[in-house]
Amino acid sequence: MIFKDNLGKMYRSAGFDRPQYLDEVYDFYLETREENKTRNDTPAHTIYPGYPHIENTTFSALDIFAAMKKGGFHFSEEDWANLGIAGIRHDTGYWRDKGDNESTGAKLTAKHVKRSMEMTENFLREKKFPQSRINIIKEAIGYTEVFGPKPEVTSLGGILTGGDSLGLIADPHYVDTYLPLLWKEFQDFKDEKGTMNEKLGYTTIKDIQGPKSALFIKKVLLPAVELYLPYLDIIHGGQKVNLYRLFIQKNLDLLEQNVLVYS
Repeated sequence: MIFKDNLGKMYRSAGFDRPQYLDEVYDFYLETREENKTRNDTPAHTIYPGYPHIENTTFSALDIFAAMKKGGFHFSEEDWANLGIAGIRHDTGYWRDKGDNESTGAKLTAKHVKRSMEMTENFLREKKFPQSRINIIKEAIGYTEVFGPKPEVTSLGGILTGGDSLGLIADPHYVDTYLPLLWKEFQDFKDEKGTMNEKLGYTTIKDIQGPKSALFIKKVLLPAVELYLPYLDIIHGGQKVNLYRLFIQKNLDLLEQNVLVYS
């Protein structure tokens, strides 16, 4: 399976070789993906075969982890597994409760991070996980709140937040696939003042593929990523091009060029 193969590469890239932690993360991924099929209908925050946001986030975070470890930071195999589990579970808060058939999970956007923390704790307690690990994984998920606390660069929460952003803005399909899906979510994320699209001034899908999104990247998402790009240069730079940097710039160029079309 592609996910398992990539996960194994990430594990070895971090310099680890004990299979127990690799198997642990992979098994939780399979369980999460299976439940995701029936409970998650938010198109921009799902698991393959939908838009692979969970996979992108998890792999980007683990890539940062490996880069920092090679840069001299000391992390353990348990740290690696905790980060992998946090990545896989970090958006489960979009899942609708069983029996909730109203609208889609996008209506839960404002509270999805706290729900993800709670749902992950319940999930791990059922697995008889030690509370000490549960607390670490929950804390990491908590830092993915868009306007939440700013963690230390070496914390798992910081790495996960960087991976969450990097998995989006360095995705070659961010502009043409992710943003139209996000527009659909914003149609369902609403209150008495209107939908999120209306509040942001987006009247069509094309509007979200323009300079306003570029500005959001620069002000909100890019700062979380820029902390880690120098470390990623260690394993993706040198004689090669750091593809993360390349695709971030390509996506920004695409969004900013659209001002000529939509102004």
